[in-house]
Amino acid sequence: MLLPQVDAGRIVLPEFQRDFVWNPKNTWELLLSLSRSFPAGSLLFLKYSKNILAHRIFDGVDKTKTNGVAPTHLVLDGQQRLTSLYQAFAGKGEHRFWVNLKDMINNGTSFEEALIYDRLERFEKRVKDYEDQYRKKILPLSVLFNDDMPLDRWIDNFIDYHREKSDDVRDAVRKIRDEYLEPMRTYEFPVIELNENTDLEAVCLIFETVNTTGIQLTIFELLTARYWPLGIDLRQLWERALDEYPIIQEFEIEPVTLLQIVALLASEKSPACKRKHLLNIDSKQLNELWPVAAQALNSTLQVLKNECGVMSPKWLPYSTLLPGMAAIISKVETKNGPARGDALHKVKKWFWNSVFSQRYDATTDEKNAQDFVGVVNWINGNPEPEIITDFSFEPKLLRSINRQRNAVYRGIFCLLVRDGALDFHTGQKITTQLVIDENIEDHHVFPRKYLEKKGVSADELNCVLNRTLIDGKTNRTISNKAPSKYLADIEKVLGNKKLNGILESHLVPTSDHASFKNDDFQAFTSEREKIFAHKIEEAISG
Repeated sequence: MLLPQVDAGRIVLPEFQRDFVWNPKNTWELLLSLSRSFPAGSLLFLKYSKNILAHRIFDGVDKTKTNGVAPTHLVLDGQQRLTSLYQAFAGKGEHRFWVNLKDMINNGTSFEEALIYDRLERFEKRVKDYEDQYRKKILPLSVLFNDDMPLDRWIDNFIDYHREKSDDVRDAVRKIRDEYLEPMRTYEFPVIELNENTDLEAVCLIFETVNTTGIQLTIFELLTARYWPLGIDLRQLWERALDEYPIIQEFEIEPVTLLQIVALLASEKSPACKRKHLLNIDSKQLNELWPVAAQALNSTLQVLKNECGVMSPKWLPYSTLLPGMAAIISKVETKNGPARGDALHKVKKWFWNSVFSQRYDATTDEKNAQDFVGVVNWINGNPEPEIITDFSFEPKLLRSINRQRNAVYRGIFCLLVRDGALDFHTGQKITTQLVIDENIEDHHVFPRKYLEKKGVSADELNCVLNRTLIDGKTNRTISNKAPSKYLADIEKVLGNKKLNGILESHLVPTSDHASFKNDDFQAFTSEREKIFAHKIEEAISG
């Protein structure tokens, strides 16, 4: 049986395995299947090698018993099943499982009905000791894996306790043991074993293929386990980066982004940052380039926030371009004086072209590598990359942009903030903190309900041309009123000059005959399309 080897620390888990997550009902169903000798799936083991992956013992195993023990196998598939059985049979974890012998012996209750579980504290209130178990005819499954009180001894003691009915009790309890408990205790899972020379990428792929939870194993988790035996704590490196550069956490960046930056810098002559390339980062490259990558990512996010109007992760047009952009920024930071300023200007021009061409909607790993080469060559004096020379923005596209997740949608709002969009309520420039303080969100300029009554389609009324950043209080003032009505209400408070200044900062037409003030939605979107297109052209032209 495998459980003694689990208990001894010879069968262990890769460090990247998730924690035990099965609920007790899952365990109960597995126990029932085993009691009937039903198939319960195979297990996948990797023969252990100390140089391939970091490991950990199963939840519930006594660490003091495993000190100095050399593992023999890593479990790639079967963690939840083995953990649930180990905890049920060893009396570990938050729940206890037992058989209600009283109901089975006295009332003929089925094993399925008599197999019960409850939280540990409730079970301990139910039975205090072995004598209590015998008296109440409760057989805890923990006796199936208990050297101090093995199953047969427990049954002998149970029979002796009920000696006045010894024949009936003996026959009944032994029948229960033979028909249900022994099949559970001696059940043998089919085991598939991979040898210790199996390629790491193959291990990863196999794990994801067989993993029944459907949760993909991340590169970060895999490499954390891989580097641990080499003396590198990747998780600690990540936590230090978060402490040193809080903006990384503020923008909810995943650790794989840093690994992609490292991969690009490590393969600079022929850069690449696909999954297979991350798996090939050696420990020396990681140690040398991790701090460079972390610093570059911090600088990149600072540029986006402070110079490109990206207030928060919600408004970042593409998180997928960060590896390439940070790798480029790392090269910018090697320059000084005017050359550095010129290089950064080119990086921002590339950023806006990438956003408004929607370049990073697909195949992003290849584009990160291509743009790293193209933009670095450009800042070093070579011609502009094709992403810039071959792109021209089509203004009519704006009419089809109506989802906040779209990069063009976010990019337009970033331009508004970058160029000083003012809060309708306070008149102050919109900042990340002001967005929080004033509950500023993107809202309709022409109210949705107002346009619906006019028969305007959902695509038209929700498109980016009819959206801007409005605080909660002003939005409640607007309600479902016509623009001419709510503008008059706001003007009474702010005055005409201040109101026009705010509207202009949001790229809203403000002339006396402006369509906005005359409630002409079609004319308004046409005018705003031209204004937006001009602003976008400025950004992509640098």
